[in-house]
Amino acid sequence: MAYDPADLKLPWWLLRLFDRLVAIRLPLPGGWSIGPTRAGALFTGAWCGVWAAALYSGNNLLYLCAALFTVIGGRALIQAVGQLRLALALCTGRKRAPESLATSSASTTVTAGQTRCWQQRTGHRRRDAGWIELCGDYGAGVREAIDCRLLPGEAELRGRIRAARRGLYRLRRWQAATEAPAGLFRIARTLPARMRHELVVLPAALPWQADATAATGAGSSGGEEELHGLRPYLPGDPITRIHWRKAARSGRWASKQFSTVSTAPRPGARLRVDLRLPPERDPGAFEALLGRARYWMESTPGAEAIILGQQRFPLGTAGERQAALRALAAARPENQPPLPGSGPLLSLAG
Repeated sequence: MAYDPADLKLPWWLLRLFDRLVAIRLPLPGGWSIGPTRAGALFTGAWCGVWAAALYSGNNLLYLCAALFTVIGGRALIQAVGQLRLALALCTGRKRAPESLATSSASTTVTAGQTRCWQQRTGHRRRDAGWIELCGDYGAGVREAIDCRLLPGEAELRGRIRAARRGLYRLRRWQAATEAPAGLFRIARTLPARMRHELVVLPAALPWQADATAATGAGSSGGEEELHGLRPYLPGDPITRIHWRKAARSGRWASKQFSTVSTAPRPGARLRVDLRLPPERDPGAFEALLGRARYWMESTPGAEAIILGQQRFPLGTAGERQAALRALAAARPENQPPLPGSGPLLSLAG
């Protein structure tokens, strides 16, 4: 493990110089970049000094020392480049990790505000070890962070992704960086995404509530209600559902979450969602409306169709349900009432 020059009790101005050197990133063709670490700055200074002394004095021992420094630095660079290429190949090339969010399928579904994690082990032919940081950039601040731990003959990938806002995002580029194996240089590479991968960020599912559904015009779902848990208060939640005891302790409002226990499946069920947002209503109420629509889709077995504003989506197959979820993630307030049809109505327009 590389040591920290601060352990050498160097003067503050020299440590500040090290910090400036570490911030340097030299761009190279092909999306590569390289910069020294704090240990690498000391190593580079020593390498230059030994070579200067050898050239000045002509001492063969100094030439051997300079050659040894060169071999160590060159070997570290070659291994780092090879490890970066292997890590990128595991996620974007021939050796794809099947459970990777960005390579498992054409799209991935996550919930806004929640973190999704995955882990995968796979084999490779390299015998060295190292640690690589990878990042899949979706734009708008949404990134999939992957830690790739290389062991002799095996690689362990751990990924996590979190999106704060609902929407549809497309993978734009991959970024990878490492300081392995000697911790002397930080080598990074940026590659554009070769495959079209979509990230579907859905609103959090909100269980049906008797008084809330009556206020939105969506009748009872035909079952009994039980306390499901607590969630942060959203504008539009009824005051009777606020957990006042928890609010007094923490200073933050929390709403009681009730789930409806259906007594029997309802084949052929339909739902209409009015996407009109009155000017006096908070945008958070619109997100809660979509969250209730998602909960209905996930908790209603045998549902036939859902109407989102001016669009109708059948729910008979997995592909049709995925199309409805994509529309739910991309939904925006509209000015027209929903399409006519049977079934309960979710609406903020009164």
